Amino acid sequence: MPMRRAVLSDIGNVMIRVRHEYFLQCLSAKTSLDQSAIKCVIDAASAVEHEVSGGLKTIRQAFDEYVAHSLDIEWADFKAAWLSVLGEDIPQVRQAYENLTVPLYVLSNTNDVHAEYLHGSWFDEICVELWLSNE
Repeated sequence: MPMRRAVLSDIGNVMIRVRHEYFLQCLSAKTSLDQSAIKCVIDAASAVEHEVSGGLKTIRQAFDEYVAHSLDIEWADFKAAWLSVLGEDIPQVRQAYENLTVPLYVLSNTNDVHAEYLHGSWFDEICVELWLSNE
């Protein structure tokens, strides 16, 4: 059997939990709308998701164009809600990655806000390379 020379991994729901429901909960706590009304606005904004994950638009641009006026919410509150999607580390998984004896390469289809968070986290410490779709 050939010896393993490297490990390639995704991030979302592999290295950390992704909790989409937290996003709606956080937004509804910051606006006067209920979660179903917020979901309608977010669904309309999702039409540009491929542009965001492809690096053609930033989350801020999508927010300014589709969300800010509809939800009457400030960028800082929206960004905090967007970051809430990224859950806590899965301790056993993190430990397994930290104990690798071969290089770790990580890739993810993500966006600029999550990329900023990931670049300042433990991923930078243990990854040889972190490839994000928006970069």
